[in-house]
Amino acid sequence: MRNNIFFAVLASFAVLLSGCSDHGDAKSVSYYKEHMDEAEQKQAQCQEDQVDFQKNEDCRNAADAIMNGGDFTPSPHKEW
Repeated sequence: MRNNIFFAVLASFAVLLSGCSDHGDAKSVSYYKEHMDEAEQKQAQCQEDQVDFQKNEDCRNAADAIMNGGDFTPSPHKEW
C-alpha cells in the first residue's frame, strides 16, 4: 500500500515536470537565419542564463543559424 502511494506521488510529480518544457515554441534555424539580430539576442540570453544548448532547442537553433548562416570572410589559401 505504501509503495503504491509513493509511486502515485512520483508519477504525478513526473507529469507536472514534463509540462515545464519550452520546446513547443522554439523557432527554426531557417527563421533565425532570416532574423540574425534576433538570433544574436537569443544566443546572448542563453549564454547569460547558462542554458545547456544540447537540451534547449531554441538556443541551439539560434547558435546554429549564427554559425552556419551569417556572412563570413574565408581565410586566404595557405600553401604549406
